Amino acid sequence: MAISKFSIRKIFTLGLVSLLVCGELLSNTRIGIATYAVPITNGDTSPESSSTSSTPAIMVSPADDTQFKFWVKYASAAYCNVEGWNCGVACQGVTAQTRLLQYFDQTVNKAYVAANDQKKSIVVAFRGTADIEGFMQDSQFYLTDYPGITGAKIHAGFLNTFQMINKNVTNFVKEIVPKYPGYNVILTGHSLGGAMAILQLLEFVNIPGLSRDNLFVYTYGEPRIGNDVFAKYVENLRINIFRVVNKNDLIPHLPPRAFTYIQHSPEFFVHSNNTMFECPVAEDINCSNSLTPNFDLIAHANYFDTAFVITCLAKK
Repeated sequence: MAISKFSIRKIFTLGLVSLLVCGELLSNTRIGIATYAVPITNGDTSPESSSTSSTPAIMVSPADDTQFKFWVKYASAAYCNVEGWNCGVACQGVTAQTRLLQYFDQTVNKAYVAANDQKKSIVVAFRGTADIEGFMQDSQFYLTDYPGITGAKIHAGFLNTFQMINKNVTNFVKEIVPKYPGYNVILTGHSLGGAMAILQLLEFVNIPGLSRDNLFVYTYGEPRIGNDVFAKYVENLRINIFRVVNKNDLIPHLPPRAFTYIQHSPEFFVHSNNTMFECPVAEDINCSNSLTPNFDLIAHANYFDTAFVITCLAKK
């Protein structure tokens, strides 16, 4: 019986994910992360050492918790066709008054720009991986040079995907920023969409008239994007970046550390009892890394009360 090209790609993708998971578990074993780690403090908070040292986690305030649960709706909507802002539950309730400004539908990774006048915010949201083409881009996990930053290397597939869309998004936001004085610009995305939001942030910091104080990033289940130089560059921007990890979500731990990938700080960790903590150090052993090797994908599909992808189908 003939095997279709789609089936071959699917088998390849599943095999690749299994390989990456094994690599992550082995790399974590090598660096000595226990399933339930105890705090170790030595004062060194560099990415290279952060997997074996940490600063105390901080309980997230109710106000921040509310913001995380609000902006996740926009990350969820990115999986839908948001034209007319009619995309099911993600476009209803607290987000119902949103005005779609532009929908970008011509690339592997889709995105939209919208305005929330009540929040005085421009929202830029990116879709996560949702088709075979996206999975194939994700599979290109070898590191490549990030343009303009000496020594910074990032996931080649992420860079390819981003370069398909970033100029259109950047130019559109650059055009509308003067029309919305005093508005914040909120970047958000789930999974691959979170990686796209971080890469787009690096473009937005150079937009004239857009203060860094008005830039905010909310990512959910964001994978590792690059090496330690890239992670430090993101951290040193001193912009409000909220990288949320839900319990034992697998994706934030891929690609494996063995391939010299590392997360950027801080991490906002949703504990199994649904309390949230801010961990100021990348790869903190007190946050999601404490759950090694007990990761799964179910936690990746659901953040707070939002189920990604299927939210587009759940219409009242």
